[in-house]
Amino acid sequence: MQTMTIQEQLRRLIDDAGISRHRICRLTGIRTTNLSQFMQGKRGLSLEALDELGRVMGITLKADRALLKKLAEEAPRPGRRWPSKEEKDGE
Repeated sequence: MQTMTIQEQLRRLIDDAGISRHRICRLTGIRTTNLSQFMQGKRGLSLEALDELGRVMGITLKADRALLKKLAEEAPRPGRRWPSKEEKDGE
């Protein structure tokens, strides 16, 4: 069984809830472009933004806070991208 990415899980939650991404952005204060890029796997979101998304979607993020912080720190900055699986495997 393949594990869903956080983006895939969030997409499913949004679809199931019938709420638009635009409305989510208004409720969370996350910029539309930032949420869109996050959903495409092109950028990360801060812990605060992830917490806000959880609050709006009615879920609690139960992931390890240290892991979430590490993911947020490793997130690509403008002009950078996530490493490919092959690049990660080569580390």
